[in-house]
Formats: sequence, structure tokens, C-alpha cells
Amino acid sequence: MATEAWGNVRERFSGWFKQGTADAAPLLDESHSTLVEANSSNDALTADELRLEWTGRIRRILVKNPELAHELREIARQTLNDVPGIDRIEMHAHARDHGRVIQQGKGTQINF
Repeated sequence: MATEAWGNVRERFSGWFKQGTADAAPLLDESHSTLVEANSSNDALTADELRLEWTGRIRRILVKNPELAHELREIARQTLNDVPGIDRIEMHAHARDHGRVIQQGKGTQINF
């Protein structure tokens, strides 16, 4: 995230991360700088590596501390609300008996 929202994300996530392990602020700053550089040079491989690296860190924390999952979801929700330009889609569907529900929020439409 290479916007002004980075400060809020950094603060929220760093606080969450401290509950499961050491201070993440230095790692977050390093990853942010690397990601900004990778995005500016269209380096998708580096961006994917960072995503996998952080996914592993988060997974390990949640395995040891599953009670932190709810708070992480809330941080993600707050973060998405703070970032301009992200479309929000909320859909609800209920199928009964042998009913079928197919929903599409955005993207490719497939007609059956």
C-alpha cells in the first residue's frame, strides 16, 4: 500500500502483530519500501514473494494464537474502508429446497 493510508495500516497491523510475536514495525517498513519499489518497476515476482512471506508470518501467529483472528479481520475491514477507490460489494442470498444461488459482484459474467 503506497498511499497515505500506509501510516494507519502500519500502526494497526504492528499493534496486532506484537500480540503474537515481536515488533513488526521494522519488517513492515522494509516490506513497504520493497513493495513500492517492486510496483514502480512492475516486478510481480517480488510482490508475490512478499505476499507469501507475510502470509506465512500471519499464519504462524494464528496457529499459536487463534483468538487473534477476529481482531485481524477487523483490521482488514477498517483498512479496506480507509483506502479510496476500493469498491465495496455486499451480497446476500438464500436458497431453499433444491434452489441454486449464483452471484456475481464484479468481473466476468457467465450465463448458464
